[in-house]
Amino acid sequence: MKYSHPILIRIIYFSLIILSISQLSACSEQDKKDMANVQSKGNIGELIIIMDSVRWKGAIGDTLRNIFTTEVPGLLQSEPYFKLTYFHPNLFNNFIKTHRNLIFVTSLGDESSTGQRMRQFFSQSAIDKVNQDSTFFMLPKQNEFARNQHILHLFGKTDKQLLANLSRNKEAIRQYFNKIELGRLNSNSFAPENKELTAQISKEHNFTMRIPENYALAKSDSNFVWVTRPAKDLNMHVFVAYKPYTSKEVFEPEKIIAWRDTIGYNEMYNRKITDSYMTYQDYIPPVFKNISFNDRYAVETRGLWRLKNNSRGGPFLSYTFVDETTNRLYYIEGFLLGPGIDKKREFMRQLEAILWSFKPTGNPVTPAAPAS
Repeated sequence: MKYSHPILIRIIYFSLIILSISQLSACSEQDKKDMANVQSKGNIGELIIIMDSVRWKGAIGDTLRNIFTTEVPGLLQSEPYFKLTYFHPNLFNNFIKTHRNLIFVTSLGDESSTGQRMRQFFSQSAIDKVNQDSTFFMLPKQNEFARNQHILHLFGKTDKQLLANLSRNKEAIRQYFNKIELGRLNSNSFAPENKELTAQISKEHNFTMRIPENYALAKSDSNFVWVTRPAKDLNMHVFVAYKPYTSKEVFEPEKIIAWRDTIGYNEMYNRKITDSYMTYQDYIPPVFKNISFNDRYAVETRGLWRLKNNSRGGPFLSYTFVDETTNRLYYIEGFLLGPGIDKKREFMRQLEAILWSFKPTGNPVTPAAPAS
């Protein structure tokens, strides 16, 4: 099993939000007025990158491709996190500039004609800050050329400085756009929302999770709830299991998988068919990562599930964490069944958005002392 060390994504991500967006001057006031009524375009998971061709073909471009087109773990077919499309700055026209996700990459010390053009996106105060602070390398903006648009500027005083910062912050840069896409899904996927089911789950289990209207309740027990969206070619599922938190050992990968197998056997078992309970696909090991999940320490797990009799299977994504107020240990998961669907990345991102809408609502309890 793979395991990655803790990454403080949350600290870097929130530090981006408080940066002054006034440091960039990307278009005139008239341009801003003209773009105010333009809706951004592009599909979810698409990124447009603007930079000179020499850097795109070199080490900086290689690092950016590694950041954004690394394979998503837990999918049977190879799929990158994002679809990345490159354009030279000279091709940056009114059609491209209204895309939903734009990335500008430059070294501010570049004195070529392309470098000078890229510097036009920066105010003098921003350039001064780059020259003074070697850790200042990324700056987000919103709605610069269109509505519902996100732009990320990646820069450095020199190529060496830029490359070093990109290499040190790969996960934070990738998560910046992943969080943006999840936010868009939260705005769009839950309209309309199955408010009746959401209220029922909250009443019975003391947590909320935004459930889209086309989902239905599959099962609800004392410490387990399962909702599903059945369809002809693709079934999408979300379930939540919980129990009292007793020890930090529950975050060990082996313990997470063992609990998941127990859930699959006890709660998701068609006893009319031999060995039709859910387990995980062990020939492609799950990938574990420590993250901050809604301001809580959590372990993210991505992998493949299967029925014990191998009749069905697909990808899954889960989070394991503790709600300290109620002393509950939660395991929440989204999984797909779509044997006829080759590309599953964006369906998994939809499930990820549902999981991130999770919020405990229970009353405080006296926590049990975890074993050391």
